[in-house]
Amino acid sequence: MLAEKTASPGGIGVYASNSGGGRALHANGPASQGPAFGGLVKALVRVDDGGTITQCYNGTSGSSTVPCGFSVSHPVTGNYTINFGFDVYSRYVFLQHFMAGPEFATYLHSFPANAVTVGTAELAFGSYLPQSIAFELVVF
Repeated sequence: MLAEKTASPGGIGVYASNSGGGRALHANGPASQGPAFGGLVKALVRVDDGGTITQCYNGTSGSSTVPCGFSVSHPVTGNYTINFGFDVYSRYVFLQHFMAGPEFATYLHSFPANAVTVGTAELAFGSYLPQSIAFELVVF
């Protein structure tokens, strides 16, 4: 096993480079990173319209076994709170729904402690009405 580390504030633990155009780094297994650091995906989660996690990846633990250490509450139609177990407020978050057509919408509603609340809706009769919609969320 090759392990590189440094105690220097300006040091680099591992450096990889390929000036010929090939891959500089290949991980043959899960990669993880502590939640306090940037650079790797911290969480991937796919939630069905009923509020169940159907697929996920926890980038802080390396787990891809559902529910990956996450939980979802779905108290009312069109409202989901995903708890990741670590601070996500200071992170970049990407959200995408699984419904076809411009009449459906997902939006980031709020960031309660260690969680993201997602709103989902359908445009009907000139306004958006809460609608339960499957979505994916990525936390960087």
